[in-house]
Amino acid sequence: MNFEITAEQRELRREVAELARRFQPRIDEWEAKSIAPRELFEELGRRRWMGPIVPPQYDGMGKGAMEYCIISEELARFGLFGPQPTIQAEKHLLASGSEEQKQSYLPMLARGEGIAAIAISEPMVGSSFELMETTALKREGGYVLNGRKSHINFAADAAIILLYAKSERGLSIFIVERGTPGIRFEKGDPIGQRMQPIYDFTLEDVRIPQNQLLGEEGDGMSTFFASFNLSRIGNASCLIGLARGALEEAIDYAKQRRVGGNLVTDFQGIRWMVAELVTRIEAATLLRDKAAWLEDRGVEHALETAMARYYAAEVAEEACSQVFSLVGGWGCRRERPFERFWRDAKVGKLAGGSSEVLKNLIARRVLGKEGAPLS
Repeated sequence: MNFEITAEQRELRREVAELARRFQPRIDEWEAKSIAPRELFEELGRRRWMGPIVPPQYDGMGKGAMEYCIISEELARFGLFGPQPTIQAEKHLLASGSEEQKQSYLPMLARGEGIAAIAISEPMVGSSFELMETTALKREGGYVLNGRKSHINFAADAAIILLYAKSERGLSIFIVERGTPGIRFEKGDPIGQRMQPIYDFTLEDVRIPQNQLLGEEGDGMSTFFASFNLSRIGNASCLIGLARGALEEAIDYAKQRRVGGNLVTDFQGIRWMVAELVTRIEAATLLRDKAAWLEDRGVEHALETAMARYYAAEVAEEACSQVFSLVGGWGCRRERPFERFWRDAKVGKLAGGSSEVLKNLIARRVLGKEGAPLS
């Protein structure tokens, strides 16, 4: 396993950071209104960074999970968020989409001409697919969708929604295009990651044609498992970026802040805290990198992905909380980024499964392989 990224990947990291710095002044505006940063997505699309995993024949970068990680981490390090649901949708389409569906949607997503949403959660359903109440009844020429989805990032902003529903043959996924009649959206007001606006929405006799079924009817779980490991790697990357960004901002300030005759960074307690956080961020990064390495090689990696996502969330919450000790009262001021990093890390713990869900997944994998290696 090579722990060094390529020269091309290093250049990508530098370019993403440069772009993120350019858009940083817009963060407060987008945050206050909780709106999708269209200009950022359009610029990412011009560079094909909206489609890092999309093959060139569909106008994507034609790269892999590591490039996705770099883009997600560097944007989050500067307080921005990349096209996580869009790349998740691209993975769905690549895994199960027909050639017609790939030609219709992948170029538009990769070029940043539209974004995507993934609709799974319902008011009383999180990770339990068997309890899902949204239905898809087959009718002549297509399906009729009814139900309610909750906490869906970008739902009303998306060009397409990949919607999970129960059909006669089991869990299925449907491509719902913007403007489809029968959908009513309600915008939420989240505490963090506000540039990824959330919506609840109701579907009332929403009719879609047969060709907007993704994959085979009843085959939704296989598509989910083919797609969500990559999604969790992306979530982990955002959380690592938040942790790095918060700590870097805090260190820059603490190295100039004096308490009596000393700098804040002269105190051993502060130095130890910084050492511990840097070590934990590095450990989270290595877990993430291993999961990405396995993803790019097509090796089974559900355990590694769950560990990477779980640990990145714990580290981000810890780092974004502890940096307040470095910056003191400045951390409580709205014009400083520390409270935003903290809010974003809190919300980030829920994306891709809560810590409790992920710990259960890790335990099942380990306990179900007694006597076998842990990964």
